[in-house]
Formats: sequence, structure tokens, C-alpha cells
Amino acid sequence: MLFYFSVYHSQLLKKYRGLSFRDYVQELRMEQARHYLSETNMPIRQIALPCGYENTNFFYHLFHRTFGIHPMDYRMSSRYDSDPI
Repeated sequence: MLFYFSVYHSQLLKKYRGLSFRDYVQELRMEQARHYLSETNMPIRQIALPCGYENTNFFYHLFHRTFGIHPMDYRMSSRYDSDPI
């Protein structure tokens, strides 16, 4: 019964968001990473783990592929953009 429940929800997610469950989880993790990068001083290698990535190199690669910018560059630009002039 639980299997059909998860298949049903996966189908709903795909229908209404256009994402597979895996892609949806990855999207949430990347948003969490963006939050950590812009709001904390945690080293990037330590941000990967609470976002669900044990492999830091994979985290760097995925962040760059998702947002088109490296994590350190994102951190610098997000801080620069938030400073009042």
C-alpha cells in the first residue's frame, strides 16, 4: 500500500511541478545551500553535508550546474548585493 502511495505522490509532483521526486529534493537542497551561503559564514565544505551531500566535489559541481555560478562566487555576490549603498 505504501508503494502505491509514493508512486501516486510522485505522479502528482511530476504533473503539477514538472519534476521527478529526486529533482524536487535536489531543488530543495540547492535552495538550502543558497541560504547557507548568503546567510552564514560556514565554510563551503561544511555546507555540503547538512544539504545532503557527503561528496564536496559533487556539491560544487551540482551547485554550479544548477545556478551557473560557483558557490564562493555566489556567496560573494549575494553579500555584495545585500549591502546598502
